Amino acid sequence: QDANDYVKEFQKLNDDFSITGNNLYSQILSTLFNDYNNFKDDFSKNCSSCNNLPTLSPIRTPQSFEHASSSSSIASTLIPVLLAFTIPFFLGVAYKYSLFGFGKRLQKHDLRKRLKK
Repeated sequence: QDANDYVKEFQKLNDDFSITGNNLYSQILSTLFNDYNNFKDDFSKNCSSCNNLPTLSPIRTPQSFEHASSSSSIASTLIPVLLAFTIPFFLGVAYKYSLFGFGKRLQKHDLRKRLKK
């Protein structure tokens, strides 16, 4: 009877997504789940004719956006940092190209040819 009550209470907690979404409560549910399974295994070893303990359903993990939010927070911090380094780099390359670009090199090459003549 007590085992059935335990399973019912565990199911109530497991079905409540506000609890399973919390990391601390998830750890407590995991501990309760493991302890009950260990107790059930020990009980079945000690009492070979007593295998009528109910089984617990696996712990539900809500499909939360914690992983998505952490990856999006990484992206939201990584993109500006990358832009802060790449934009000045490409602007520097464009500036150097405008100063010493191929057009300027051709002009210098023509001047050298004229001076050699």
